[in-house]
Amino acid sequence: MSRNITVSDLIIKGASQNNLKSLDLAIPSEAITVVVGPSGSGKSSLVFDTIYAEGQRRYIESLSTYARNFLESVDKPDVEHIENISPTVAIEQKNRVKSSRGTVASLTELYDYLRLLYSKIGTTYCPDCKIPVKLHTVDSIVDDLLHNHGGERTYILFRHKGAVQDIRLAGFVRIMVNGEVLDLSEVDDASAPEEYYVVYDRFKIGTEESGRIWEAVERTLFIGKGECTVYFTEKNSYTNYRTDLVCPSCKKFFTEPDPRFFSFDSPIGACSACKGFGNKLGLDEKKLVPDPMKSLLGGAIELFNKPSLRHHFYMMINYLRSLGVDVNKPFVRLSEKDKAPIYTGGSSGKEKYLGLNRMFAELEKKKYKVYVRVILSKYKSPYVCDVCNGSRLRKEALDVFVGDKNIFQLQGLPVTGFYSWLGNLKLTKHEKRITSEILKQLFQRTSFLIDVGLGYLALGRQARTLSNGEAQRINIANQLGSALVDTIYVLDEPSIGLHQRDISKLVEIIKRLRDNGNKVIVVEHETEIIKSSDYIVELGPESGIRGGELVYSGYMGDYLSSASTLTSRYLQKPARHEKFSRRSVGEATGMLVLEDLSENNIKNVTFRLPLKRFVCVTGVSGSGKSTLVTKSLYSVLSREFGNFDAPLVNCRGVPGIENIKGVVLMDQEPISRSKRSTPITFISGFDYIRDVFAQTPLARSRGYTASNFSFN
Repeated sequence: MSRNITVSDLIIKGASQNNLKSLDLAIPSEAITVVVGPSGSGKSSLVFDTIYAEGQRRYIESLSTYARNFLESVDKPDVEHIENISPTVAIEQKNRVKSSRGTVASLTELYDYLRLLYSKIGTTYCPDCKIPVKLHTVDSIVDDLLHNHGGERTYILFRHKGAVQDIRLAGFVRIMVNGEVLDLSEVDDASAPEEYYVVYDRFKIGTEESGRIWEAVERTLFIGKGECTVYFTEKNSYTNYRTDLVCPSCKKFFTEPDPRFFSFDSPIGACSACKGFGNKLGLDEKKLVPDPMKSLLGGAIELFNKPSLRHHFYMMINYLRSLGVDVNKPFVRLSEKDKAPIYTGGSSGKEKYLGLNRMFAELEKKKYKVYVRVILSKYKSPYVCDVCNGSRLRKEALDVFVGDKNIFQLQGLPVTGFYSWLGNLKLTKHEKRITSEILKQLFQRTSFLIDVGLGYLALGRQARTLSNGEAQRINIANQLGSALVDTIYVLDEPSIGLHQRDISKLVEIIKRLRDNGNKVIVVEHETEIIKSSDYIVELGPESGIRGGELVYSGYMGDYLSSASTLTSRYLQKPARHEKFSRRSVGEATGMLVLEDLSENNIKNVTFRLPLKRFVCVTGVSGSGKSTLVTKSLYSVLSREFGNFDAPLVNCRGVPGIENIKGVVLMDQEPISRSKRSTPITFISGFDYIRDVFAQTPLARSRGYTASNFSFN
């Protein structure tokens, strides 16, 4: 359906990428455009391989030659012409974070602003004395005196150690000893104490004296080498102000915080023991002994079954026998006392058994070799660092508090809890003034995460553990925080993985991207998102070679009222599934049970799975579906069937496993990353095709075999 094209529309002519058939299209500006059609009809080819790729290519070409050296070049898509294209941002349905360093807070830049907040207004507490250690400036001291001690009579002092004659020659006329003011004309070096206070000025604190107060404080800090003492006559009390962090009780010095001080990615802030990872690798007995029912002599320790390490095995057996350890007993029945020599080692006659601890320590020195790294990763597991207790930061960074929490304690809060903490934070006028922009960004970015339905995520949760849907919504929240305008956003099925409860929240977020002055192009199948869009483009009519054509393009109101396409018919009258039989689940149904499962947010749950049934696991986003099925059920069964590389899961037992023969995981990951792989080679069908060609008379006469017909 045609419409009037405006000068700001995105105009595409002759798009022939992949299965697109010289497609011409105009997409309106500042609108939500949804691209629909059957799977394989060319939606991703149009949106990602054409529009996104061309936007990226033109943006990269606009940069300097030097800057382009650091960016991956983008090939020009197969399209004749594209007009009015802006820089493009793709928000894909993939979690590309693989590092254990990334967290929800760092991924959303919340952690960067938190580091600034703590470096600006954080209060250091002495861990021994449990009292605040404050760092002052001239302005903060003057503000404190004016706001908290107005109307009080005071003496501004600095500490001095030396001859009275030196002070007298410098022009000072009074000193203070034990709260008593003495005139220097009445004091000589013999009667003066070794250390005393020198009176710089005395006055009654008031705003009319602010200039005089500022000068007195500034000069005493300079003369007193960073220390200024104020004596309040009516209270008969002293208050020390310092420009460096020193505990007023135990005189312990502390490092002045800066943003790097709270970064686990920086050597300045990272824990020296775990290098900022929060855990250290240690020997895992469950990996060393995959089958604990075997005896030591029967090969319980898998490492020693390798031919190159067989001599260590015999030395271990001889050594343990000399200690009276029963090497024929199943490993699971050995006491901790019997197991200890396996790790520590010792002498046995002429030969010495090194022990597993010493052997792996020697391997650590050869980590530059690939096979050594493979061995270390196979038999070690991460354990919480015993120095930083998983905080990733040096101990001194945890002594700095804002409100009632240090920066590590904030990592344990969910996003909603963190938002409440921000709202309840009580700050002085000075603190509000210097953190206004920081707090604005923190509030804004946190509210975006709550708006996209991610308020349940803990700030410290590792980014690599997020589902694809959670990662995509975090990216959307980040884009809202960046507040870009005149940008083309392309979204890849953002509704995947979302519960119906969260779809409306997602629609509102997409509309906010549009309202900021951007084009939003969404590849989608979800009915609610399609109906909420402004403009629709349908590709088809079918998939693959029969697709790639423009079936319809127009505004949503016209589409729902007058279009007669495959997708519009489903929107106007949703299809109903025919009745089908369901197998009942009763007492006689076989069950597979995961007992006392505890992983991520699943705590002490017993999961009963009916066998020979079609089972669906549902729940809102973040409720634990992927943790239950992919991480827990699959990993437990995989290890039971001999795959000891599968992650260990905290589960007491798996009754009913004798009723199944294996387990297969079918997830959304690409089936192959090799450019040589094709669908026919992946299912091994090409092997039979090559055999057929090898049996032809011409191939046999030339001596061809099946390998002659392989492009590998």
